[in-house]
Amino acid sequence: MLRSQKGTYLFIFLLREELLIKTKGGKSFFLPKGIYVYVGSALGKGGLKARIERHLKRNKKLHWHLDYITTTDKWVFLASVPFEGKKWECKIARLLEKFGFEPIKGFGCSDCSCTSHLFRLSP
Repeated sequence: MLRSQKGTYLFIFLLREELLIKTKGGKSFFLPKGIYVYVGSALGKGGLKARIERHLKRNKKLHWHLDYITTTDKWVFLASVPFEGKKWECKIARLLEKFGFEPIKGFGCSDCSCTSHLFRLSP
């Protein structure tokens, strides 16, 4: 059970169909169907519990890149993995890329120097 503690998390989901999204900032991302892991941080009010619960809602204001996926009906939630009290978002993203997971270039990393914070795990 997630608590309101702050930290980093993995949000793992299945994209049942390919998806093309365009963000308010004008970035476009083509996502083939498959299993994905998003690496995020929840350092604000409500912490990990509030952030994961928000991602699970389909009806919400579009704010983060992940919202452009989670407001569609093309995805299925698989799991979340919390890392309470740690800001390991970029470290974990770099590890996923190092181990060969396919980065979706520029996704969810506009405030850091990572290649991506979204990775495709399987075709």
